[in-house]
Amino acid sequence: MTPCSGALLALALAAQPQLKLAVPGLTGVGVDEKTASFFAEHLAQQLAYEGAKVSTPRQIEAMVGFDRQKQLLGCSGGSDSCASEIGNALGVDGLVIGDVAHLAGGRFQVNVKLLSAVTGDVVGLDARGADTEQEVLEVLRASAHALSAQAAKALARSLSPIARSSEGFQKWWWAPAAVGAAGAALGAAAYFQADGRYQQLSSSPNLTPILAAQLRNEGIEWRLLTQIGAGVAAAGALGAGAVWLFGAPPPAQVALVPTGGGAAFVFSGRLP
Repeated sequence: MTPCSGALLALALAAQPQLKLAVPGLTGVGVDEKTASFFAEHLAQQLAYEGAKVSTPRQIEAMVGFDRQKQLLGCSGGSDSCASEIGNALGVDGLVIGDVAHLAGGRFQVNVKLLSAVTGDVVGLDARGADTEQEVLEVLRASAHALSAQAAKALARSLSPIARSSEGFQKWWWAPAAVGAAGAALGAAAYFQADGRYQQLSSSPNLTPILAAQLRNEGIEWRLLTQIGAGVAAAGALGAGAVWLFGAPPPAQVALVPTGGGAAFVFSGRLP
């Protein structure tokens, strides 16, 4: 690709409008309604992180009503007009729907698809398995990444990824603490070795000059190792304290956001 063609491609991508998606919800199979609703909100959030403008299940319910929102979960694509209906109502390019099934063996299966809001055709698919509910969250994150890329390509739209908030590194406090503990162990062992040399020099007046010099030199070396171990122990303790104090995740925040029919509370951040 020449520099000129590369620049033209970049301009073309920049001119494309941002991808807009709607996530009316996920159908739970062997999963209770509240859990399925949480998974759907999580999927919507992950799609927003990937760079799409997303209408969440709660926003869709507020606009079209609970009963119609449930009907939208049955969209199958093709001639089904529900994708076009939600597209016109919300001004989106695509509709993301799917299923989360808790299978008899304990595993989870997540199937999601993306329907064009113009034609109703399926323009994106993703299916993944998980062993636990926690893994389902990671699976939905991976599905959001795959679907957003498929949608942007199929619908000729751009993505504007959002930087994910840091989860903090407080949980790694033990790493410098372990280094400090190793330094303390080294310092303690070296101290006893140095003290042993000193005791030999003090309690044995008949040592030859050569042996006395040897013990003195060894004592000096062990004392140096004692100081090094103490320094490492202190640095490890300070490092562990700093990681614990400054490595915490961002605090949770709650904001009151006005909506068309009133207001809504928005939560962001991570609970302790």
